[in-house]
Amino acid sequence: MINKTEAEIMKNWSMDRPDVPLVTVSCLAYNHEPYINSALDGFLGQETDFPFEVFVHDDASTDNTAAVIREYQMKFPSIIKPVYETENQYSKKDGSLQRIVLKHIHGTYIAFCEGDDYWCDSEKLQKQADYMQKHPSCSMLLHNGYVENVQTGFSGLIHSRSKSQIMENREIIREEQIHPPTASMFARSEDYMKMPDFFQNAPVGDRPARMYMMTKGYLCYWKKPMCVHRVNVPGSFSELTVADQKYNKFILNGMFRFFDQYNEYTGRRFEQDIKYVKSRELCTYYFKSGNKKKAMRTAYYRRNASILQKAVQQASCFMPRCMKNRIRKLAETVSRRNQKAYGR
Repeated sequence: MINKTEAEIMKNWSMDRPDVPLVTVSCLAYNHEPYINSALDGFLGQETDFPFEVFVHDDASTDNTAAVIREYQMKFPSIIKPVYETENQYSKKDGSLQRIVLKHIHGTYIAFCEGDDYWCDSEKLQKQADYMQKHPSCSMLLHNGYVENVQTGFSGLIHSRSKSQIMENREIIREEQIHPPTASMFARSEDYMKMPDFFQNAPVGDRPARMYMMTKGYLCYWKKPMCVHRVNVPGSFSELTVADQKYNKFILNGMFRFFDQYNEYTGRRFEQDIKYVKSRELCTYYFKSGNKKKAMRTAYYRRNASILQKAVQQASCFMPRCMKNRIRKLAETVSRRNQKAYGR
């Protein structure tokens, strides 16, 4: 636990209304006992001149995650604002979890970090809030981070981008590279809380949120890493998408519904990008399920063998060696066929 008192954390806050936070930090936790300390310490280590609160949602963990959160709640009662579920909300798959989060947003801005990730820059919130206050056209901030594979021990930068930049809509939808981590997301609460239900009902939360916020303003990416994203944590999204084909099918179907609804929501302005993404997601699903023939029939594989080879290199830290080898061999096969077809 961080070696600070609540008074020390709050000493530089504007005390006109210390009970009204400028930022609400949203932290979702489930069976994160080995990691939740790092997340909570990262929040409490923020040095700001404004009040912030930390909404921690324990989704009926079966380990001691809730007990750890209670220790922090007792020491930092004005900052740590937990909810302890007795029934797992995520497993309902009906948007319940997102609706609970929305009810507990009190800040002008909302920052995100799941319980198995953490922030590694004590000025992160201050920098992001300052930028948003000066740039009202910006709807969401994102930044680089480090990836840490808890199974292999790999660690490194998530992105190799050399500069900060305003993100293009096409880039946000397609996610050609590994997308900025959820723990980097910082958004205007007023816009975020107006998301239509179909965004909330999507099987994942971060990607739809970025796609919604891009309709409310621009998204800005910073090259500086200020968080750590852990992957292959037992029971996490990154682990389940490698090991559980039933879960992969659920994600695929749910995201296809979301993409179709988003296409209508945006007046089909991004239809070609959505078609591209759906083909890529289908290709990935077929490969993970071991169906190489169907994977190779997708438009994405036929047109993007070279991109796939690059993607393998970028994503190597996220997947087991056997899967990486399968993708590489399949990409090489497609590449050879393309060379033969086009006489190269």
